[in-house]
Amino acid sequence: MSSELPRIREPAQMTSAYASVLPSYGSKRDPGKALLQTLGAPSTAVRDRKIPQDWNAAYNTHVRLSDKDKNKSETQRDASNRLIRDLDQRTKTKQAEINRQLQDRITTVSYWKQRLNTEHASICQEITNLNMSKQKTQSLCSTATLY
Repeated sequence: MSSELPRIREPAQMTSAYASVLPSYGSKRDPGKALLQTLGAPSTAVRDRKIPQDWNAAYNTHVRLSDKDKNKSETQRDASNRLIRDLDQRTKTKQAEINRQLQDRITTVSYWKQRLNTEHASICQEITNLNMSKQKTQSLCSTATLY
């Protein structure tokens, strides 16, 4: 048997003095992965144990990131609300304009309908008067030929 102690492997991600404390983020944030990178794998080796400053640095990093995310989401929410208000205002304005145009069209159509009905009634009366005149003329002509 050899009296050699087991070798402790160096983690691959430890490239700087702060690599074990600060999470590294790629193009996509993965909070679970970042937390594991921050906290490290559980180990009984003394050198892998975290000291309070490491925990505080990791905590402060997560607080800053959550504040940034909160600010971005608030900005996005405000922008969305502003777009909703603008769209609602434009919709109301356009609807009022279209309602006014429809009312103008209804007024115009009503006017011309009334005009046509008046003309139609006038023409019908004229036809009736002409027919009565024709009948009177015919009756007068027929009585004049009898004498």
